[in-house]
Amino acid sequence: MKDNNDIQNKNNIKISYNVFVVKNQNGFNNSIYEFMYGPNYNNNGFYTKKELREMINTFPEKYPALVIFEKISEISRINVSVLYENEILKILGHFEKFNQHGRENDN
Repeated sequence: MKDNNDIQNKNNIKISYNVFVVKNQNGFNNSIYEFMYGPNYNNNGFYTKKELREMINTFPEKYPALVIFEKISEISRINVSVLYENEILKILGHFEKFNQHGRENDN
């Protein structure tokens, strides 16, 4: 698990290979580069940073946001799904209800 200070100082946090929590536009951009080329991207990829940003179909309208990237290779596009805090809390509420229901049925 990452140290709390380490997390607070980052603009993005990688959840899985294509899922990131981003704090701001810089964090979103860094997430694009990391998704495509890994954490040590240094402009040595096939696409430039500008080209990668131009491949994006959706940008977060506000921050923080949870973003999910999907590369669509046939058309050189990156599909981005975006969730915001209120949507994430709603989803977590459904998980909690689902888990509670499961525990009740286990008895």
